[in-house]
Amino acid sequence: RLRGARPPLPRGSLPLDLRARGNRLRGWLLPEPGEAYVVMGDPAEGLATSHLSAAVVRRASDWAHAATLSGHVTPGDFGGALAALGGVYNQALVGWERNNHGWGVAERLLRLRYAPIYTYHGIADQKGDGRQGFPTSQWNKPDLVGMVHEAMVGGNWKSWDAELLGQYRELQDLGDKRYATDTLDLVSADLLCHAARTQARLFPPSTPRPTR
Repeated sequence: RLRGARPPLPRGSLPLDLRARGNRLRGWLLPEPGEAYVVMGDPAEGLATSHLSAAVVRRASDWAHAATLSGHVTPGDFGGALAALGGVYNQALVGWERNNHGWGVAERLLRLRYAPIYTYHGIADQKGDGRQGFPTSQWNKPDLVGMVHEAMVGGNWKSWDAELLGQYRELQDLGDKRYATDTLDLVSADLLCHAARTQARLFPPSTPRPTR
C-alpha cells in the first residue's frame, strides 16, 4: 500500500459531472466557503494513443490535495473542464502548461471569459513574461521538482491520491538536472500547482457555483 492513500469521495459528492466530456473526476475535499483554491492542468492531444490530460486542485491555505481530473480529452474540452472545476472550487485560480497543446486550453478559457487565470512571473532566479500559462522547460523543471521535494520533506505536501503518489515514485532524476515527466501527467499538473501557490492566495474566493 502507498502511504497516505485513501479512496476518493463517493461519486456525486462534488456538484459537478464531467464524465460526458470524457474526464474522470476524483475528489477528496469539498470546496469550503472562504477558502481559496488553485487548479493547474497539463493538457494532452486528446487521442486514445496519447497520454492523459490531467489537472490537480489544491487548497491554498494548507496545500491539501482537493481533487484530481484526468482523461483523453482535446485541449479545448480540457479547458472547459478546468473552467467548470475552477467555478466549483470558489472560482479558483486556473492555469495550465502552455507548451504544445496549451493554446487550445487558452482559447476555450478566453471564450468562456473565465477568471482568474494564472500568469507566469518567473520561478526561482528566472524572470517571467506576464503571459498566461506556465512555460515548462528543461531550465525551470528542476526548480519545480525542488519546490515539491522541499514541501514533502517539510511536511507541507498532502495528497491521498494513490495514482499521484505512485507517479511520484516513478519520477526519476536523469542527471544534469533533468527529470522524465512526459508520461507522469498527474505529477506534471501537481508541479505546476506549486508554482502557482503564492498567486492563488492573491484572489479572494467566491461562492461555489453548482455545475452539472
